Parts: sequence; structure tokens; C-alpha cells
Amino acid sequence: MKKAIILALGLLAIAATGLQIREIVKAYQVAYTEERVPETKAVEANTKHEPLYQIGRVEGTNTKVEQLYAYDETESGKVESVVIVDRKYGLTNKASADFFTIAPGKPATADEKASLQPLVDELDKEQIKAEVISTHDATWTENGKERDLTLYKVFYKDVDQNEYLFFIEGEDGIKLDLFKKGYSRLSNY
Repeated sequence: MKKAIILALGLLAIAATGLQIREIVKAYQVAYTEERVPETKAVEANTKHEPLYQIGRVEGTNTKVEQLYAYDETESGKVESVVIVDRKYGLTNKASADFFTIAPGKPATADEKASLQPLVDELDKEQIKAEVISTHDATWTENGKERDLTLYKVFYKDVDQNEYLFFIEGEDGIKLDLFKKGYSRLSNY
């Protein structure tokens, strides 16, 4: 009888340990599925840009898709363009095939900086240091049709002095917000 009780307790301990391990594995799987990364080969085929290198997550405002992902096309150590696609591209049939292509920029003029000053002031109210850096020609390919845009690159710091960047477009209020991982690769872009 004692052996049966000890055996039952041992089986319960093993089962409990197994359930804990299963929950830990499940938590990691959920974390990885939430961080969707598009298939690079599919993005290269759709955008006709290659080779593409991952930059990181992008949040879109006033864009068709809000959960985006950025790549850069680098040749001979120089970034030739930045491509931003649906974060689910190549992972599901419901992903949008629309994408942004951003060309290298030129320094923003004093007039351009002044026109964006209200946005910069709004960011500074939130204790963030923001500065318009450059002007970029961009194309938004939507349903196979290209739409030309002018985007402005803005660097900003949060209250912890972490540096970030985003691209904005003045007329439609399009904003492509890159995260810290995307900052250093595009600092001179």
C-alpha cells in the first residue's frame, strides 16, 4: 500500500513538472508568434529590392496597415533604400502586398524644419527632444499603383535618453515609427 501511495505521489510530481514545462514552452511560443517577421525572400520578390536586411518593427499611422516591418537594401556598405512592408507578409495570405520605399535623404531646409515645428513642439511637451533631420523621396506602392511622397526623418529622445526615429509626411499625416533597433543603421541615411 505504501509503495502504491509513493508511486502515485511520484507520478503526480512528474505530471506537475511536465505541466510547468509545457506552460513555459507555450509562453515562449506566444512571444515569438507576436513578433512576426516577414519572409525576406517573399519581400524581395514582391518589392524587387534585394538584398534586403532586417531593421525591425515599424508602427504605421494613417497607413493601410499599422503593424509594419522595415528592411534596408545595402550595397557596398551603403544603404540604397529602406523598404517597409506588412509585418505578416509571406506568413499569411491575408497580408497586404502594399509597401513603402524610402530613398536616401538630403538635409532638411530651414523652411521644412519650420513647417514641422508644431509637431516637434508637441513632442517636446511630452519631455521628448525631437529634431527634423532630412527630407526623403518615397513611394507608396498600393494595389500595384505607385504614389510619390515626401517623408521627413525625425530623431527623438525619450525621457530615458534612448534615441529613436520616425518618418512623417505632412499632407496626409502618414507616420512610420521605427523602434530603437532601427535607429543606428539609418543615422546617416
